[in-house]
Amino acid sequence: MKSIFKIVCLGIVFIILFTSMVFSQACGSGEFNFEFYILNEEKIENLNFEVLPVSEDAIGEVFTKYQQDVFHANMYFGSVVKSEDAEKIISLEKDANLDGLLTNSELDNSGRIIRGIITFSTFETLNSRYLLKITYDDKTVYILANLFGGCDRTSKVLFSWRQAPIIVPQY
Repeated sequence: MKSIFKIVCLGIVFIILFTSMVFSQACGSGEFNFEFYILNEEKIENLNFEVLPVSEDAIGEVFTKYQQDVFHANMYFGSVVKSEDAEKIISLEKDANLDGLLTNSELDNSGRIIRGIITFSTFETLNSRYLLKITYDDKTVYILANLFGGCDRTSKVLFSWRQAPIIVPQY
């Protein structure tokens, strides 16, 4: 009887030890939505987009360490990048993964944003930055973000006529 009790106790200890070392995924995959608004909360129609690969080396050359830290901290929801800086970090090399990621999101490399929302399909463990180029009337805005990585989330982009857009994360 004592040996059965010892075996059961050892079995429980092993189960606890092995299951405590297992890491689980938060979601596996999800969707990253960008919603575009004018400050009066109306969704903007007639937006165009383009997804562009970035050169990580160029990011290190163009931005200060502080700016890189800010971009890294905001990568999950995105950061607005000045046009002149964005043009310097666009990668001239073809990104082998981009076509597949766009296909998975049912998007082309560029196109129109319908009803003020664009959605990217994400994989939880993917960690790659891309530029989302948005054109609206005569304005061009670049957003640097991990477009295809992470879990479900939404970023609301608020346009103003006098200042750069503001990104408001929605959890």
